[in-house]
Amino acid sequence: MPAYIDVGVVRIQEYITRTSGAAEGQLRKRRGASRMVANAAAASYLDLGLEPNPESYHVEGVAHLRSIGTLSGAEAADRAGAAIERMRAQLPYAYLRASWALADTYSTAFTLLDAARRGETAEGVSGVLDYLPPPRDTPFSKRCKSCGLGEVITGDTCGDCRRRDQAGKAQTTSDAPTPEERVLAEVNHRAHLSLTAVTDLTGLARLPVDPHAKRNHLATIYADGNGVGKLFESIGDRTAAQTTSKDLDSAIRGAGRDALVSLLPYCRDKSLPAVVTVLAADDALITVPAQLGWTFTETLLTGFAQQVSGYESLSLTAGIVFSHVKSPIEAAISAADEAMRDAKRARHGQAAIGWADLTHPGGEDAKICDLAWLRDRRQVLDLVSGLPASQRSGWERIIAEAAAAEVDAADLMVFFRREFNRLGSVLADLDLTLDEFQDMLDLARWWAPPRRRDQLAVDGDQ
Repeated sequence: MPAYIDVGVVRIQEYITRTSGAAEGQLRKRRGASRMVANAAAASYLDLGLEPNPESYHVEGVAHLRSIGTLSGAEAADRAGAAIERMRAQLPYAYLRASWALADTYSTAFTLLDAARRGETAEGVSGVLDYLPPPRDTPFSKRCKSCGLGEVITGDTCGDCRRRDQAGKAQTTSDAPTPEERVLAEVNHRAHLSLTAVTDLTGLARLPVDPHAKRNHLATIYADGNGVGKLFESIGDRTAAQTTSKDLDSAIRGAGRDALVSLLPYCRDKSLPAVVTVLAADDALITVPAQLGWTFTETLLTGFAQQVSGYESLSLTAGIVFSHVKSPIEAAISAADEAMRDAKRARHGQAAIGWADLTHPGGEDAKICDLAWLRDRRQVLDLVSGLPASQRSGWERIIAEAAAAEVDAADLMVFFRREFNRLGSVLADLDLTLDEFQDMLDLARWWAPPRRRDQLAVDGDQ
């Protein structure tokens, strides 16, 4: 029987973000790692008797292969081993996995491959091979200056960072584009522009054209689909599953592209206003200027919902984290991942957002809202975010002091309603709980987007 083999990178985000920092060289290395993954997945395995599997669908960092001719179980395991060794030669510091199965059809093989990845293998019929990256060397060896993990090989960098840097400097290859290269081309095509990628995270933070916008903060967004697993469990036909997978990939890429296009009026028209690490299947990991974080996230979730409107119970949940440009980006990514997971647990199956602000004392704990709540409160959030920062911070201090003194929440809201009436604010007409009001104050710090280019031209600020 023919053998079907999937070989690829496990935990891609963890591998790519191994190189931290906001500087040009560090971002180049992360992009280089993304390109290395794309090239490894697109490499030819024909000399191993393996061809691309035409029945499969795209998964970032995974090569879907099929044997040329029939194989025995032992031969299939050997071919899988040879395939993972080839990928290992290109990505020696990545966590790799190869799963294989013998089957007459890919529909049958898909089920066997999925079971093998869960540890359920059938002797002589399916199997799985794992390659773990080498452990850290002795504590006495000199650490790599770029990642702080590997042992220095050349200059002050380890072998992996040297490969990343070389790959980051290389020209784009059309046969193996990275997620960022794909979306950059799609945004340019949609907007009829010739944008380029930013050279470093500081440049990304400074893209908003509004001179009054904060230009040293970032928003990192980590998004993942809801209901995807149950959807695939309900699909018995393999062809239908492949079509669904392609639809999901198209949906997240289309929603991501449109969300980025929506940011262009606020930014200088030279660079893509994002660093894109993942944008495929039902996942997204993207960093944008902080004051565009909410605009991007809301547009992404809304766009995805529209793209998958033909499927029941599918939605996107996101975690968004605000951080200073000089803070370790992997800390923001980890916090965004955790905020997203918190939102999934709290709003199971719903389009929801968990957010945290690493720039504000006490902002590390994620707050959660669903997309519908955000839409319903848009006008109120516009109002709150438009208040002087000193007014909002003063209210935050009152809430903190009241909590320390164990003041009843209802009594505190009576005080705030008197404040709202004194200011003549429409907030007085809303039946807000203290938790909801606190959430609005937290959210308002980064809610209002900066002014657009056309608004600056009218106001004479350009």
